[in-house]
Amino acid sequence: MKLNIDCVRDVMLTLEEAEYGELTTISTLCKKLEDKYTEEEITYTCLKLDEGGLIDAMLVSMMNSSMKGVKAINDITFEGHQFLEDIRKNSTWNIIKDKALKIGSFSIKTLVAIAEKVIADLIINN
Repeated sequence: MKLNIDCVRDVMLTLEEAEYGELTTISTLCKKLEDKYTEEEITYTCLKLDEGGLIDAMLVSMMNSSMKGVKAINDITFEGHQFLEDIRKNSTWNIIKDKALKIGSFSIKTLVAIAEKVIADLIINN
């Protein structure tokens, strides 16, 4: 499955809305984003964000499969908050997406690296 980077951003922004200590179930997240993404896109995005260390998700084994599913998200990690601050502003996000498109990579690791570079360049140039 292909990782949708806009879903990455929207999931992170939606998770940030949760209260401290509030567990966000995958079904709640899907309801909040149902007008934009499928349940599969949201679940896959959460799996990859967990693997990338940006969120702390509760994973479950899928019946009759070696695949994992997401039951709930406990929280955004420190690294996730750092990334979220870098991608929050629409104009900055558009620069990040454009750079990712130019280099042809939309991995979580690449998005984090591009976001850090874009922010560093903005700091230097302002």
